[in-house]
Amino acid sequence: WDRLAGTLILAVLPSRLLVDPGNATVVNQTGVQAGVYYGLAFNLTNGVVGQDAQSVSIEASGTTLSRVPVAPGARNAAPLLVAAFVTGKIGQSTPSSSATGPTYTSYNEITVTFVSNFDLTPAAGSTITIRGLSGTALANSAAVRFRSTVLRPGLTKSLDALFEFGDPAYGVWNQTAGSLVFVVIADTVGRAEYEVRFTVINP
Repeated sequence: WDRLAGTLILAVLPSRLLVDPGNATVVNQTGVQAGVYYGLAFNLTNGVVGQDAQSVSIEASGTTLSRVPVAPGARNAAPLLVAAFVTGKIGQSTPSSSATGPTYTSYNEITVTFVSNFDLTPAAGSTITIRGLSGTALANSAAVRFRSTVLRPGLTKSLDALFEFGDPAYGVWNQTAGSLVFVVIADTVGRAEYEVRFTVINP
């Protein structure tokens, strides 16, 4: 294994005789056999930084075989895909503060958009946490309703129709941490742009 080159080199053993006790036969095995399906499995450690799947190929030397690409696994099974959020943005509807005399409550809609390079799945117990919204006047709640949209190239749909985050969609709000946590109900789509909107109360 060469880490910098990202290559694994295997040696083909010379011819050898294999005895099959069940059939009392001797088989002459001469390395890699034509027309035989071979499977290789080995472990690698993913890096700490997210990355897209890599293009993998296979080739041989000695008896030269040209390099050919290896078909990747689908979605999260693609080789060396390391999960990451590619982009994230946040905005608000108003900077106005709430007031006590006369009483005025400033409801502030928060809009968060994000894109991941992988699929979030319920099978993995996926949740999404938006954190850092401290200083609001919105009390703790186990059921903060939020609206959401998924944006794909040339396509915009309501998430209420796609069920990624539930229908209706609710999250758990923690006022002290300034965080909203919601559960992934159905598989999201890698590289799709998701938009989440929910309302807090400005101090």
